[in-house]
Amino acid sequence: MALLPVVGIAFFVRAEDAPSSPASGAVPASSRSHPLAVNLATIGALSCVERGNQVAMFLDPAQTSQSLVQAPSDNPNHRLIMATMVLQPQPGNYTINNIALAPGNANGCGASYHTVAWVNLPCAKAEQNEFPNVKFTRINQFEVSAAVLSKNMWILAMPAGPGCVIEKEEIVQ
Repeated sequence: MALLPVVGIAFFVRAEDAPSSPASGAVPASSRSHPLAVNLATIGALSCVERGNQVAMFLDPAQTSQSLVQAPSDNPNHRLIMATMVLQPQPGNYTINNIALAPGNANGCGASYHTVAWVNLPCAKAEQNEFPNVKFTRINQFEVSAAVLSKNMWILAMPAGPGCVIEKEEIVQ
């Protein structure tokens, strides 16, 4: 799949379709470049290349995801950028990672991500398998459980058919 314009500056890309190297100096030489970081450099969002690479490599170290990057066509280096990465950790299971990148003068580029995954297990078992050392607490009368890992990160688990949807959100510091 080649780069395909979708909306404003947006395109789908698979890891194997990314250019082999970005513009000179755009991605730090000390780290491997995730295709998402290459795309950020390509569209001119240079202040978020390093942070985008950090988050993308954390979520997809094998670089097997397919991505959609959305950024305004006018000065993407100073505007909010959204990216969605779709991963298939196991046949029939998918994980969707939504990443928000916000260029800013104070900290370079702020970031957060929201991961949604369906696990073919009841939630109690999915919670134990995916997060064995984390204590989940039921939210009031709902069948939704939550685990607050820090002031910047939490996990939700909720039944969905025979399985469980697990959502994790983090503000990256």
